[in-house]
Amino acid sequence: MICNVAIIGAGSIGNHLAFSCRKLNWNVDVFDSDIKALDRFKDDIYPSRYGIFDKEINLKEMNEFRKSNKNSYDVILIGTPPDTHYSVLVEAVALKPRVIMIEKPLTGPDSNEISNIKEIFDSNPEIVFLCGYNHKVNIATITAEQLINTFIKDGFISLQVHWQESWEGILKAHPWLENHNSSYLGYFERGGGALFEHSHGLDMWLHFSRILELGKVDSVSAIATFEKDEKGNPQYDSSIVLELETTLGFKGKVTQDVTTLPSKKQVEVFTASHRITIGFNDHILGDFVLLNELNSGKEIFNLSAQKTRPFDFDLEIREIERILHALQEHKFVSSPLSGALGLETAQIATASMNSALTGTKIPT
Repeated sequence: MICNVAIIGAGSIGNHLAFSCRKLNWNVDVFDSDIKALDRFKDDIYPSRYGIFDKEINLKEMNEFRKSNKNSYDVILIGTPPDTHYSVLVEAVALKPRVIMIEKPLTGPDSNEISNIKEIFDSNPEIVFLCGYNHKVNIATITAEQLINTFIKDGFISLQVHWQESWEGILKAHPWLENHNSSYLGYFERGGGALFEHSHGLDMWLHFSRILELGKVDSVSAIATFEKDEKGNPQYDSSIVLELETTLGFKGKVTQDVTTLPSKKQVEVFTASHRITIGFNDHILGDFVLLNELNSGKEIFNLSAQKTRPFDFDLEIREIERILHALQEHKFVSSPLSGALGLETAQIATASMNSALTGTKIPT
């Protein structure tokens, strides 16, 4: 399949997305408003990660993207900071691609922006909108879904998620940043901090709550530890704990922080007799799925796999390829990377931040 792709943003995510697209021999144009970022893409990030710069990748200034004709691109991938997503999305929609994917988090804590993005999604039904919570297309996640349907769906007790990783891991992928305050990362209002930057955790809780049919989240209570600016105002959350309650009365917990080292990225599902644990990027096991009988302690299932960081984005791009084939055959398209699901995560994250700031339970 010949596919023309525009990637907006020449940072870490843009490099990963370009590399994965080129594995499928797609035509790739990368755009950025910062000339230094384009130079860094070509001379530093791409060759240091993948061995050599791919000369088939076209690096262009953002003004050239704005001059593009409608239908110039089949796919547009938005990999800019979250506080720019809406403005870039407006420009991307005007080109009428078949698929637009926005990297996570979709927004910062901004209800008006969430509403505006939803309006764009609803007004352009011919475009498939996605959000890059790529752990939902991970092999460990898919395996766990099958195990849940076999072992765990009946007699559910609890669903908990831990998504805890220090700034160190993030900054290693962004060596050009002096620290987390050098970008959106250190500002919750821009989509940084533990809640939004690590919103894979909340998104995974919502994903598995759908698998378990626990109902919609209708309220959230959150407690956060905030780092403050010079004026004493909250600048970003270094840790946050969410207590989620659904319309069916189930309660769950999500813990996220930017301080834990080595990282802990796990989903835990319990019934009276079983526990399933799904882990990602574990420093020993890699990605893994464990299923245990609680009474006997017997291990029923154990899967672990080491992977490279680019593989996460390979799966993301493969999912887009699958969607393009479905569109070509005029088939109904459903994806765990759905933009509508990304909006739900953004909405609940925003309510969670409001709860943490006010110390109250917030309806969603």
